[in-house]
Amino acid sequence: MKNRRVIIAIVVLVVLAAVVAGVFFFTRASGQSGVKTAQVTAEPLSVTVTASGKVSADKKSDIFPPTQGTLVVVDVKDGQVVKAGQTLAVLDVDPLVVQADQAKAGIAAANAQRAQANDQFPSSSDKSAANAQVSATQFQYNLANDAYNTVLKAYESAPATVQPSIEPTLNAAELQKLNTFAAYRAAVAQRQKLNRTSGLSASKRAARASAEQAFASLDLTNDLIEKSDMKATIDGYVVFNALGAPGPDGTAPKAGPGAAVSPAAAPFSIYQLDQTYFAAEVDETDIAKVKVEQRASVTLDAFPGDTFDAQVARISPLAILTTSGGTAFPVYIPLNGTGKPVRIGMQGNTDLKISEIVDAVTIPIEALFDEGGKSYVYVVGSDNVLKKTEVTVGTLTDTRAQIKSGVKPGETVALSGTVKLTDGMTIQPQ
Repeated sequence: MKNRRVIIAIVVLVVLAAVVAGVFFFTRASGQSGVKTAQVTAEPLSVTVTASGKVSADKKSDIFPPTQGTLVVVDVKDGQVVKAGQTLAVLDVDPLVVQADQAKAGIAAANAQRAQANDQFPSSSDKSAANAQVSATQFQYNLANDAYNTVLKAYESAPATVQPSIEPTLNAAELQKLNTFAAYRAAVAQRQKLNRTSGLSASKRAARASAEQAFASLDLTNDLIEKSDMKATIDGYVVFNALGAPGPDGTAPKAGPGAAVSPAAAPFSIYQLDQTYFAAEVDETDIAKVKVEQRASVTLDAFPGDTFDAQVARISPLAILTTSGGTAFPVYIPLNGTGKPVRIGMQGNTDLKISEIVDAVTIPIEALFDEGGKSYVYVVGSDNVLKKTEVTVGTLTDTRAQIKSGVKPGETVALSGTVKLTDGMTIQPQ
């Protein structure tokens, strides 16, 4: 019985050795396994520029306050649909009312000076005081006038998009100029009243001019009060913009009762959604290749798997700075009839079709390798033996390479991978 067991064990060992040897010789005969291959194909080869971006509206209107101040009422909610002329918020007008009262007081003073133009002759001390007052008010007016001209020059030379933010400062400078001029004219009228040798008619004209300046100041102030009701300029969706840096919780302050606003930043923006665009940020090195009406495909992160075909509508002439610090130009691609609830701010990517080669002979980019300044592929023969073949390369994309000579459609090439390929190697295609 014991001998029989020994014989069985020996037989099992012999069989296992035979199996191992068979596997070893089979592997050597069949070559390296796990090598991926691909066919050489003739197909259209598209050359594209890829860019990221986000959905934007066709028309946007920023709503600025007329002057620096505090919001007392906000009548809309973030994202609400509004109509042109609808009140969005109301600015505290108490400081403007004070300015209006000052202008009214200036008008009353000027009228009183004109009514008293025929009063008694002045003393020498009264004349000296009147002359000093004229000099002082003239000096204040000259300062205010110079400040107004400086702001006016900056306003006229600024781009149209920047002018709304300068306008409140310009209005304030003009108001100060008018008030100081009214004070100067009042001082002149007082001096003329005291100086009978100047004539009563001149004094009356000065008082009348002072009143006119005060009226102009009042009109300007009343205009600012009227504009304190911030209204929508177009139909669309209202968006609340950040009014400052984010706090510790990461939330930026936005418009609300008590919020401080300034003409330097628009608390609200109105987006008109009759037309939405994908605004692609195309790198400056690629922008020269992009043309209006070029074909484009857009994918949005919100709708994975969906591709929207469109054409380039316009290219911005103004560069922007990307989040990575690069320079790019916005390229606008309309998104019409997507059948999806596309919303402002959605992120995505686009492939802009720069050119297309019809019936190009192509291979996967992984099949191509360079050696000694020349390009090669490994052609897989009918016996699965690799043949190192020199090729002439044409256009390259991210995934395909055009081959102008060296291989023909229908041939098979090996792809680079974990196995080191060599000329004459026998492989087992995966």
